[in-house]
Amino acid sequence: MALLPTFVTATIQDLHVLAMLDEPRSISLPSIPAVRLAPEFVAAITAKVEQGGWICNRLQDLQRVSRFDDLLADLKERIIPKLRVHPNDLAALRNLRRCGKGMWRLRQHAHPSVFDLVGLYSNSLTRAARQGLDPYKAYVIKQEWLTAMEHRVEESRSSFVSFDLENALPATLMPIVTISSLADVRGLVFVIEPHCVELGAVDAVRLAPEYLDIILEKVEQEGWICPVLPALRQVVRFANLLAELQDRVLPDLRNHRNDRAVLRKLRSCGCGMWKLRRVASGPLLRLTRIFSNNLTRKAREALDSRKAFVIPTEWINKMAARAEMCRNSLLHLHHQLGDEIQLDNMPGELAGDKAAAAVFRSPQKRPKLRADAPWPATNLAHHRSQANLAGIKAAAIATIASAVPTLASVRMLPWAKANINPTGQALIVCTAAGMAYFVAADKNILSLARKHSFENAPEHLKNTSFQGTGRPHPAFFRP
Repeated sequence: MALLPTFVTATIQDLHVLAMLDEPRSISLPSIPAVRLAPEFVAAITAKVEQGGWICNRLQDLQRVSRFDDLLADLKERIIPKLRVHPNDLAALRNLRRCGKGMWRLRQHAHPSVFDLVGLYSNSLTRAARQGLDPYKAYVIKQEWLTAMEHRVEESRSSFVSFDLENALPATLMPIVTISSLADVRGLVFVIEPHCVELGAVDAVRLAPEYLDIILEKVEQEGWICPVLPALRQVVRFANLLAELQDRVLPDLRNHRNDRAVLRKLRSCGCGMWKLRRVASGPLLRLTRIFSNNLTRKAREALDSRKAFVIPTEWINKMAARAEMCRNSLLHLHHQLGDEIQLDNMPGELAGDKAAAAVFRSPQKRPKLRADAPWPATNLAHHRSQANLAGIKAAAIATIASAVPTLASVRMLPWAKANINPTGQALIVCTAAGMAYFVAADKNILSLARKHSFENAPEHLKNTSFQGTGRPHPAFFRP
């Protein structure tokens, strides 16, 4: 098969030359001059590909850029002018939300050269539209936000797009402002032009709410961008939990040790730390580790009516010192810049606190379960979500043959095979001790599988006593 000659297209003049060629060629598209010209490139190249048998390896990426231009044009020509006149128009707000969702879907498959451009709109449009549509909020989109968005759309439609990753230009349109202290954050109030906020760390955890209030107002009302906003929200949540613990819970606990309302608040703080710990990473994860389990455990022991347990004063003082230490710590938001936690003053109460000192050590990673690990006969039920139907059947027969060499006779193996559900949803494996294990993908059929297994099980398994209790194994139940 002969290779097609290559025709390089990069400008509008090249499209005019392309229209005059008849012989099929392979179109090389390294770049386009501007996003607003993408529909013209798509129309010219698609006609050649569909009718003349031409080839273009960048046609799909070009079509996504054209879709991006259509969304930008709709935003500038129809949605923003309507919101300028009627900020509370529900139809315009729904169109704004629909445009934001379209940007979000487009960003999932966008070319790297336009990925950042689409990211300037996907969350901002949807967030502003949802707040405007929320009947419980008296929210009105500001004119400053509309003006900033209009300028951003014009710059995006005029931006150069390169499909060659080696020569791709950065797509950041906004000027970047770097923040390193609370004074810099307060100075953002006097900046009018939209910027991209780069925040590497917070001076202290206690100051995170003020950071968030100022930056969030710029993002929501004036169209600014802050890539570390999700991480900053987690730090603010941690600061609020520490303030609740230090200012309200622990002082009340010193005065009323057995007050169940105070103990429930302590347990609530522990649960909040545990939930935050599940989504946190880096230095914040290491700080939450010294609170999550400790608070909940003490609160549950004190709330247990079967135990005469009173939280000691030493533990309360230690928790107060830990909270003070964490609230004064400098916390990095970019984990790749350093996974350390800096403290200005280490409280004297924490001199012998091993848990607080462990914060400065690197967190241990949990070992991951290998996919090719062997399946022990006594642990089959824990791997039901990590195997397909063929693997389940093969492992079951192999387990029976290896675990019960005396009972796995000609009579035993057909019984085990017959109890494999036709849809592969349930499987029964018997060992020499008469133990039964289930590998079930659907819990709704578990009772039917148990009944089926008991009715078809051999008599010596039906009469087997479970751990000397005189009852059959819990995997079975008598119908």
